[in-house]
Amino acid sequence: MVNEKLIRIEESIKSLNIQLNLFRQDIDRRFNEVDRRFNEVDRRFNDQNVFNYFILGGIFTVLTLVSTLIVLIIWDRRSTLKPIIDEIADLQKLKTKVYEIYEHLGRDKHGLQQFKPA
Repeated sequence: MVNEKLIRIEESIKSLNIQLNLFRQDIDRRFNEVDRRFNEVDRRFNDQNVFNYFILGGIFTVLTLVSTLIVLIIWDRRSTLKPIIDEIADLQKLKTKVYEIYEHLGRDKHGLQQFKPA
């Protein structure tokens, strides 16, 4: 009778060991699934970060191009207007010389009224 009880106890211990092994395998499988999901989430975050970097790079590229275009337009306007401004300055100097010549020659100053600005 004691012998039978010992055999039953050994069988129950073996059964418990088998159940524990199955339980461990199930837990390991679940942990592996959780690890896989975390890896997927990490991969998605990395993909999103790469996408964000591309978007930011594109925005900064567009801003750089627009600011370069604005600077180029301003420079072009100034370089285009420079000869005109110089020509106006030369004409004003010439006008001053003409006034001086007329005054020197003693001509009628009423004839110069047409040259004066309104």
